[in-house]
Amino acid sequence: MAIVGSVSFVCDHCGKKHSLGASELEFQVAAVTDDQQGEHIHYVFEYESNCDACGKRIDIEFEVWEGPVGTINHTDFTLSGAREVNENFKVDHPK
Repeated sequence: MAIVGSVSFVCDHCGKKHSLGASELEFQVAAVTDDQQGEHIHYVFEYESNCDACGKRIDIEFEVWEGPVGTINHTDFTLSGAREVNENFKVDHPK
């Protein structure tokens, strides 16, 4: 399974809108736990780049918690150099 989707955000310095598509989101598994409801997976993706308009640094860490399997139950992010973050994530089940 993998987390797929898209993200958009605005540079805090110049206001340029940026977007990331599914091919740019490289979530890694940070932790896997089991309980009476089944398996729970914590995914993390760290975006680090410079704004292509003004050159200011943008850092965003996205976190997604899946559990039970196939269900996203929580998302969060921490950011520096960006604002107005919009995310659209889902769990991709390979067929």
